[in-house]
Amino acid sequence: MGKNKFKLFKPDSLNKEKMFILGIFILSFCMAVVFLTNVNKAQPKNPLSAEAAYNSMAAPNEIAGSELENLSKVYVDSDTGPEQEAMNEERQGVPEQGDNEDPESSMSETETPEDPKNPVSEDPETPKNSDERTTPVQSEDGDSDKDENDYYVIKDGGSPGEDILYDGFFMTTIKNGEVVAYKSYSFSIIQKDHNLTVEDIEIKVNGSKVQGFLGKVLLTDGENTISIKITYSDQTGKKIVAQRDYTVFLNEGDIIITTDLADTSVDNPVFSFNARAKHKDKDIKLKAYLNGEELKGSNGTYICELREGTNIIRLHASDGNKDKQMSFNVTYQKPAGCQIITDLKSQQVGAPAFSFNAKAVKDDQEIPLEVLLNGKSVEGRDGYYAVSLNKGDNEIVLRAGSAGSETEKQYRVVYVIPVIDGSGEEIDKDSHLPRLRRTDILHNGTIKGRLYTFEIEPRDYKGNKIYAKNIEVKVNDIVVKCIWDDSVKTSYTVKLNPGENVITITLTDAENNSVTYRFIVHSAGANDGDPIGHATFSIEATTIGLGYLIPPTQVELREGEYSAHILINLLEENGFDYKHKGTIGNGFYLAHILLPGLVTNPVIPEELAKRLEEEAGLTNITDPAKYHSNSLGEFDFTGGSGWMYCVNGTYPNLGFDQRNLQDGDVVRIRFTLWYGKDINGGYSMGVGDVENWGDW
Repeated sequence: MGKNKFKLFKPDSLNKEKMFILGIFILSFCMAVVFLTNVNKAQPKNPLSAEAAYNSMAAPNEIAGSELENLSKVYVDSDTGPEQEAMNEERQGVPEQGDNEDPESSMSETETPEDPKNPVSEDPETPKNSDERTTPVQSEDGDSDKDENDYYVIKDGGSPGEDILYDGFFMTTIKNGEVVAYKSYSFSIIQKDHNLTVEDIEIKVNGSKVQGFLGKVLLTDGENTISIKITYSDQTGKKIVAQRDYTVFLNEGDIIITTDLADTSVDNPVFSFNARAKHKDKDIKLKAYLNGEELKGSNGTYICELREGTNIIRLHASDGNKDKQMSFNVTYQKPAGCQIITDLKSQQVGAPAFSFNAKAVKDDQEIPLEVLLNGKSVEGRDGYYAVSLNKGDNEIVLRAGSAGSETEKQYRVVYVIPVIDGSGEEIDKDSHLPRLRRTDILHNGTIKGRLYTFEIEPRDYKGNKIYAKNIEVKVNDIVVKCIWDDSVKTSYTVKLNPGENVITITLTDAENNSVTYRFIVHSAGANDGDPIGHATFSIEATTIGLGYLIPPTQVELREGEYSAHILINLLEENGFDYKHKGTIGNGFYLAHILLPGLVTNPVIPEELAKRLEEEAGLTNITDPAKYHSNSLGEFDFTGGSGWMYCVNGTYPNLGFDQRNLQDGDVVRIRFTLWYGKDINGGYSMGVGDVENWGDW
């Protein structure tokens, strides 16, 4: 080799060696193309496009844009197979990411334009808003099981105190920014219509996972963050994770004033705001002052007229030795030219009937005002407008002036059927919403069986009964029909799924006011014939002085067993015979209990005998000709006598065969002399609200 040892080829073989090098270069280039092609296939196309994420989960118009704006975080588990590629190609207006493009620059060009009120994070691990946490879903062992590009992320632009109107996945009864006075905080999670299957629900309070959530969490003093993360799957098995964070403040001792007031400037002299005060979870009186003069409010809403310039609104609440004040500056700047004056504002309401005042003024003279509701003209009277809203979004436009100097104001009024948590939240007494006067649904309770009977007493705000045709009951989003409806109660029997079940009851009155009550009932999922606990039975004839015919006795309950069958077994075990109407499983009615010498020397309590005479005109009802010594039942002593039953102190409006009993129930079979009025059960006859005489 000598002096040529550093040469790559010899001069006399130049052409052959050039060809060899060229071949190696071509081979290397082909291998690089194959490698880059495979890499590109492994990446989801436009992985952070909010629009693409939305289109992959719902058909067009299935989920409103307003729902999208209020999601905290939405993750969609990407699929790198042919179905995902085909789906990506169908997303119009979303170009594919090129082989040689920078992924981050590609994303910024193809994503939905970012709204400052609804920012879309370009990196789930580095959100633009530091208050929002967008970590990928963790696997069971705690490690991140997905690359960050496997998720679509949609940020929430909401803030504490701002109502969350919709989202496409779930909503809750949590009031974002609410201040409460007790550590125990109750709320429910409500699934929207999305055709997805709930796979998992994870709830955290201040970063700590809540185990076995049953509708309540414990707060700590001060600011609390409640995070709810729900994992869904669609029909193809794709995993979708939606998460929302809420802020709730705990203050156990101070007076709390909640208001939507803030220092602000407006161009409308008519100004409205909401303000309430609480001390230890009790509403207390609040006074509001505008420039030193006290304002009158209604249900926490105040409407006032501002003067031009700066106005001072002061709120003052006191309770015993506690006192709190708040002050706000509201500046009214009178606009030049045409002016629209109105008490209308964008808001969420819980009833379709809606009214507002509005007028247009120019140079201190009133001019014509055009009012549109959802594109249709609305006529008013002396500046007063009353309209009926559609469910969901409604746009109200106020327009005045001539071409070139036209003034227009737009407002968004959302009518949402209010959802009331079954834990006992009450409707304001002045509200026009319907209400459940009573129900025996065991909210957040657990039953061992699956068959569940419950009753409701629905009323409109005037106290009138709402009948079944205006009631919609769903169990796990499946509509169920009532089994009995009368002028007092409406009853249902449903079959629950093992685990958590959601029961919703939507009431609508004659004025089209609606409200939804929501209950959670858990079922251990027993099968037919399985033991589900015990109930306590007794048979009583206290109204004729005979006391217990069968004292309180525990009986075993089995899933699917008719209650009438349990009663018959109890009678036979205690030596009684019986007569009944109907069958054990259909229309059962206990007519008579038989036993030799059963009715001996009956005695009617003195006060009861007096009521029977005064109210029913009955005397000498213990005449032996009016009863049988060997039996006791319907029409003995009076024309309004017979056997009735109550469960846990309440008389159902169902036949005994229709009532499914639960572990721990107390069942009393009682003899009445006058349609249940003498045993506090007159209402169960289904003839309206009746006055009971007492309980003898």
